[in-house]
Amino acid sequence: MNLRVTLLLLALSISSANVSAQVTSADEIVRALGTRRFDASIVLTVHFEHDSDELTPQAQAQLNELGEALKSPRLRSRRFELAGHTDSTGDAAYNLELSLRRAAAAKRYLVERLGIPEGQIETTGYGEERPLNPDDPEAPENRRVEVRDVGRYEE
Repeated sequence: MNLRVTLLLLALSISSANVSAQVTSADEIVRALGTRRFDASIVLTVHFEHDSDELTPQAQAQLNELGEALKSPRLRSRRFELAGHTDSTGDAAYNLELSLRRAAAAKRYLVERLGIPEGQIETTGYGEERPLNPDDPEAPENRRVEVRDVGRYEE
């Protein structure tokens, strides 16, 4: 039986006063992903405004923590998938493309700003197909990035 470690964070606001309270720490990320399970994953609120692939200040704060975690001894030898997701507002084909752009924006930030090796991160998009909140497919928490261990990383 596969164990899947999932941590859910809900973005309630993007105000700078609440940024630190909503960000999963690097230590928490390492604990979730460093389980030595191939399919370990964590759901992070890498927040995007509606119909946007531009990283918010809260998203950048969360990616800073993710970058620190990926540099840790427990994770730096692993490859990870950044999976982008959207809410259900709009056309499904457009949402799929938007989810890919969101995952790419997160990867670009990790690689260019934080020095994570490009080969350590893969990207994919699921559009609106896997809502975190299926009872409210238009909910903001469905706009997210999930991080999943996909195997060994060799430089």
